[in-house]
Amino acid sequence: MTLYEKILSNKNYLNTAKEIDNIKFISDGKWDWEHGLGHYKRTMEYAKNILMQLKADERTIDLGMSAALLHDIGLIKGNKNDHAL
Repeated sequence: MTLYEKILSNKNYLNTAKEIDNIKFISDGKWDWEHGLGHYKRTMEYAKNILMQLKADERTIDLGMSAALLHDIGLIKGNKNDHAL
């Protein structure tokens, strides 16, 4: 089982992604962006496609896909401005 498959089957991760999806991020009075599992999976596919075009090895592709799944996990704190920290 790959690392990204382990992440996608982890109940804590899935619950956190669901919680993030339910947070409404507002900027200038407008709903800012959609986040949650759908966004993470799309980002994972983008990373996979880019890495495959670069002829990366399987381990690098797995790590890139895993990183994509986790790239916004800090949004669980509810603050989009500091989520990268």
